[in-house]
Amino acid sequence: MNKAKRLDEALARGRRHYTPLLTQSATIQRFTRSSDGMGGGAESWSNVATSIACQVRATSQDEKDTAGISSDTLVVSIDMPATTTNLLTRDRIVVGSNTYYVIGIVGLSGTRNFLVTAIAGMKQLG
Repeated sequence: MNKAKRLDEALARGRRHYTPLLTQSATIQRFTRSSDGMGGGAESWSNVATSIACQVRATSQDEKDTAGISSDTLVVSIDMPATTTNLLTRDRIVVGSNTYYVIGIVGLSGTRNFLVTAIAGMKQLG
C-alpha cells in the first residue's frame, strides 16, 4: 500500500473516531455587503454553513496572555471537522445563543486534516 493511501485511511479513521465527540452544532457566518439599489449598501452576516458538528472548549488565561488577548474577552477553542467549510479569520461562529468571532485557525479546512480548531473570542458583559 502506498504512503498516500495509508495516510488517507488513517485520516478516515480519525474522522470516524473523533466526530461523535463533537456534540454541539454551529453556524458559520461571513460578513457581506450588498447594494441597496439607491447608491448605498446594506451590511449583514450571511450563513456560510449550518448545522456543523462542533465542540466548544475553554482556553486558559495563560493562552490568552500568550496571544495578547485582553482579559475582558472570553476566548474558546471550537473544534469542527475540517471538511465543513473554508473557515476564515474574518468569520464568526454561532453556537447556541453565543456568537464568537474567529481570531485564528489551527489546521486548515479543506485539507487532509480531520479537525480544524477555531480560536474565537466573545466580549464578556460586565
